[in-house]
Amino acid sequence: MASLRTCRGCGRQMKGTASREHILPQWLHPHVEMPGVNLEHWAVNEEGRTPLRSHDLNNFVFKSICSRCNNSWMSRLEADVKPLLLPLVEGTRAAKSLTTDESRLVARWAFKTAFMILSGQKTNPVPWQLFQVWAAAGAGDPNPAVIFALSDIQSTRGFGYVCESDDLEDSPVHPVNLRVSICIQSLLLVILIPLDDRGRAPGVGHVLYRLLWPPNVVPVPVPTKVDSANELPYAEFIKYLASFAHAGVPIRHRA
Repeated sequence: MASLRTCRGCGRQMKGTASREHILPQWLHPHVEMPGVNLEHWAVNEEGRTPLRSHDLNNFVFKSICSRCNNSWMSRLEADVKPLLLPLVEGTRAAKSLTTDESRLVARWAFKTAFMILSGQKTNPVPWQLFQVWAAAGAGDPNPAVIFALSDIQSTRGFGYVCESDDLEDSPVHPVNLRVSICIQSLLLVILIPLDDRGRAPGVGHVLYRLLWPPNVVPVPVPTKVDSANELPYAEFIKYLASFAHAGVPIRHRA
């Protein structure tokens, strides 16, 4: 008897072979793939690093999506974002040049891709209900995430990502955000996914960041010391750059 699984996109049961949703669209592979270099996945905690798996970019896939979702709204989203994503990745366009509608489209793609990446990590529980509600509503506005882009960085080869919890020291709930940082050559996307229902205030510690979502919001300046990151390993480099983007719960002072 074939096993039954639930599609993360539409909630329907899947039977038989699952669809292969490429976490990075296949049209992007020639621009970022490094011949002979595998994508390495690690779990990192206080005790050190544990290797999870290693494979080429074509096998960086998510299998809990049905063919109907993969070939409909997900495929359309990948096609729609291509004319925007490629110039950002190649460094021929800056994130700050995006219009409101273009920013929303890149933010939608970033939100979807963040959850696809989270599916493969072993450290943090994934709030799939947020993704499923978003997909069921038409995969439109990427609520309730806070999403930043940084494109004016020195081009790096290939692709990498970092997933981590984002704690607030004075919060009774830990962790309060999931932080997914995605670096694709000249483009860094930072997706902050809340793990409770309190509103988040975007904050930024670097003037080159563009807040993609929510729209019409000015991030709170966060005093941050900028250090040289030239000698950092790639994963630590991504983590360092992403540390300038924030989403915190506003502190309400009592009268």
